[in-house]
Amino acid sequence: MKLTIFNGSPRGSKGNTKMLVDWFKEPLESNGVTDLKIFYLKDQKKHSQMAKEFINSEYILFAFPLYTDAMPGIVKLFIDSLEPYQGKLNSLKIMFMVHSGFPEPVQSRTVEKYLQVLTGKLDAVYLGTIIKGGSEGLKIMPPMMVKKTKKILQGLGEEFLKTKKLNAELIKKLATPEKMSPFGIFMFKLFSKTGLTNFYWNGMLKKNKVFDRRFDAPYN
Repeated sequence: MKLTIFNGSPRGSKGNTKMLVDWFKEPLESNGVTDLKIFYLKDQKKHSQMAKEFINSEYILFAFPLYTDAMPGIVKLFIDSLEPYQGKLNSLKIMFMVHSGFPEPVQSRTVEKYLQVLTGKLDAVYLGTIIKGGSEGLKIMPPMMVKKTKKILQGLGEEFLKTKKLNAELIKKLATPEKMSPFGIFMFKLFSKTGLTNFYWNGMLKKNKVFDRRFDAPYN
């Protein structure tokens, strides 16, 4: 099995995408799968080289975070570079992994539909899309808080190793609940008053010295 993974996070190997991918591929590597390559789309100068690896693979996993309800620009740039191979990849099997800071997986459904269309245009085989909401900050969470997510992704990796397919039940489990419940929304609003819901984001703003500009609206 020749699996090539394309990490589309603008953070490269330092983002949450790498952690999610590592959990998925863990069972494959522990069971002796050696023909497994990983490329970081952040390195735009190597996109042409990556495209050659893409067309010569058997299985592809695209993994990226949701950026403003869409894919990061570097992912779209790489996809555009595949245009010459459109309709010539009928033996290629593609799966996707999309995650976001939004707590509701429903936010990723639009890009999921696009990915299905994209696979069809490439004349490749669509294996499905793994969606995970509420992923921002995974790297700084204690092990107990990510235990469930890790177990499901490892399970998806194990099932893929056995069947060469993505397990639909595990995909659904990872994306549950699709939307926040009325009680969940109430609790979110309650916690937001304490500042806890913005703790991570405010920390990032302060780190980048733009906290005092967080309410700017330059396009209004």
